[in-house]
Amino acid sequence: MNQNDVIEADELPKRWTRTKVGEITIINYGKGLKEADRAGGIVAVYGSNGIIGYHNKPLTKGPAIIIGRKGSIGEVHFSSDPCWAIDTTYYIDKFDGINPKFLIFALKNLKLFDLDTSTAIPGLNRNDIYDQCIPLPPLTEQYRIVARVEAFLSQINAARDRLNRVPVIMKRFRQAVLAAACSGRLTEGWREENNTSLISEKIKDNHEMPECFNDSFFQLPENWHFNSLSDLTNSIQYGYTASANAEPIGPKMLRITDIQDGNVNWNTVPYCECSKENIKKYLLAENDILFARTGATTGKSFLIKTCPQSIFASYLIRVRTKTEISSKFLYLFFQSGFYWTQIFDNTSGTAQPNCNASKLASLILPVPPLSEQHEIVRYVNTLFTLADQIEHQVADATNRTEALAQAMLAKAFRGELAETDAELSGGNWHEDC
Repeated sequence: MNQNDVIEADELPKRWTRTKVGEITIINYGKGLKEADRAGGIVAVYGSNGIIGYHNKPLTKGPAIIIGRKGSIGEVHFSSDPCWAIDTTYYIDKFDGINPKFLIFALKNLKLFDLDTSTAIPGLNRNDIYDQCIPLPPLTEQYRIVARVEAFLSQINAARDRLNRVPVIMKRFRQAVLAAACSGRLTEGWREENNTSLISEKIKDNHEMPECFNDSFFQLPENWHFNSLSDLTNSIQYGYTASANAEPIGPKMLRITDIQDGNVNWNTVPYCECSKENIKKYLLAENDILFARTGATTGKSFLIKTCPQSIFASYLIRVRTKTEISSKFLYLFFQSGFYWTQIFDNTSGTAQPNCNASKLASLILPVPPLSEQHEIVRYVNTLFTLADQIEHQVADATNRTEALAQAMLAKAFRGELAETDAELSGGNWHEDC
């Protein structure tokens, strides 16, 4: 809370005062502790972002408030037991005439992270905290406020926990949709109502069902075939090697790092020098599918929809499908567990993604007739759009939950959340009470 937002003394409830933090408590510096000494103990060790280990003895003399001084600046934590606060924190363990939990809520309401004004090394100055003003009610009212705040926070935290589970549920939902799409279960009703033609004779003969489908009790629908990716593509090609340049000296050069969360900001993609012959060879086109073949995103794919004149860099692999196959259907398969089970390499004893041209060419996937591929893409996009809408609603609800918590704290420190002593006295309150 900024100083300009502090309630003036004449606006406070009766018997409340405005006081600076430095007038009611002492803020201590935390003490460094080697990482080796943060394991095996029973006393919680706090860093600026919460508990980071356990030591064999405490630094504080009792319950303590811990404030992030570096790192997670302004974060406020409470330990109901003696603890150790490391040197990236401040701590308060002396509470004369003040409820410790009331003080922690007051500090949270101050939004101490806004006090970080440093430019070189971010940090929170202790004197800046001392100078902050808080409304201070009588001790009896502090206890009532704390009880009311904790009751509200319990409800808010329960709602937050439920909202936090939704992304995991949505991730499982998407994988379930993809599994149903790639097994034919998603379009089972559609097949009953529509005559589907056989796959083009240009596609090679069937392959044996790979093990990952056997583990899923997979049954291939009629008119579906198992094919390798090499059967379905015209080319599987490594990208172009060149130095990236911010200046427009040639076509744009798409790199692995330019693909973030399934999207590309083409405005930030750099350029490169490239001959006309190589531009023709590596030029990206709509429906190209790119794969990362190294780094943290190994095996992840990206479908080109529209793009400026661009080529693709050497750590990417491009797949171009035959006209008898929908690239959008293939792209859905490349998001599924059936794909990832095959792309992970267990030969070294530890599962590591292994993505190269040979690996991609050998992938086996179930392929329906083209008309059904289009229906699968349409159906999956509809369900994924619904999932996106749910996630947006959850994000909005999460933001409203956080805003509600802040509004509740602000209301508490205006004396509007719990009954004041004057209100409880039924108007018979006097100055000498």
